[in-house]
Amino acid sequence: MFAKKYTSLVENVTVNDPATDIKTSQKMGRYKLGKFAIYQPDRRYLPYAAINTIKQDKGTTHVTGCCIGCLPVDRLVIRLADGKPFVFEFDSEEKEKKAVRWIEECRTNVNND
Repeated sequence: MFAKKYTSLVENVTVNDPATDIKTSQKMGRYKLGKFAIYQPDRRYLPYAAINTIKQDKGTTHVTGCCIGCLPVDRLVIRLADGKPFVFEFDSEEKEKKAVRWIEECRTNVNND
């Protein structure tokens, strides 16, 4: 059986054992939030150690198929120390706020804009 490989979105900042972290993670929307990182469905993750600021935001996402157009989404904009943003979209404000609380609990020195 092949081992599941997880890749950090931030060069030189990794989680020691992402496979173990993800096993104990909380599912919030399409993401999984562990004690050390937020995991995307494509096996990439953003380590909390790299986060400088978190900002909650509203936006839209484009959809195709039978309902072509835009849908409102709640976005979590996470910035690194160098200012590079990562945007995570949630289908409800409740899930977004829960994700912010979880990240703040796991990483206490995150600035909340």
